[in-house]
Amino acid sequence: MTVTSILTGSFPKFRDSLHISVLYGRHFSCESSDGLFNLVSKLFSNAVIMKVDEGGLEDQMLKQTWKDRSKTMIIFPGAITIRDWTFNKSLLEKINVQNKNGEILLVGVCAGAFFLSKDSRFNKVERAHENYFPIFQGSCVGPVFGKSEDSSERGYSINITDIQVVEATTVKVAVSGAGYFEPCANIKEGEDYQVLARYESLEDQPIAVLACTPLDGHFNTLLIGPHFEYEAHDLKKIKGFFQMFNL
Repeated sequence: MTVTSILTGSFPKFRDSLHISVLYGRHFSCESSDGLFNLVSKLFSNAVIMKVDEGGLEDQMLKQTWKDRSKTMIIFPGAITIRDWTFNKSLLEKINVQNKNGEILLVGVCAGAFFLSKDSRFNKVERAHENYFPIFQGSCVGPVFGKSEDSSERGYSINITDIQVVEATTVKVAVSGAGYFEPCANIKEGEDYQVLARYESLEDQPIAVLACTPLDGHFNTLLIGPHFEYEAHDLKKIKGFFQMFNL
């Protein structure tokens, strides 16, 4: 199993007739958004795929532009911070209902995974703002490699590390300010969430990728700590968000 097959394997029933919205704009990492857009374009050949900002996503929801598609996937990419994300609360409530009903699939990568978690800690500090969307009933904790300096100009330093996916396959991924996941004590693995990958090189091997929001034997949400949308050998070609390298 490869890193990218985690995405397709997590939503086996919904590979066809998908409408995919990848968040894009000044509040998101354009490199992460572009990487995710390119990746899902290859993985879901029959899907209609669009880049949208927060307002564009709201317009899509109001107009139901994907009504001819059987399922919708919304992807929240990486970012320097989620404090500036400007999603309408009523929009998030609508997405939450449709996610639980299986009408909308959600994917959060790096910062997107922090956004979709009930609690988070970054640089050992509890989240000090209310800008989040608590789909996962647990915590996203980062950065996995210790304290990071937040810089709107430089981004976070990059590490290459191993994660072990569900079939005991080890793959290399990029980690940039990423988190790991700690489920709440009152939710059960296999019922409320499913572990798909762990950080193999770290002590206690914390969770790197998980699926949650169960419905009829499947999960409607995928949270990914590392930047699986990039191949390790391509990282030195990336400018902008990734300018500090620790390879």
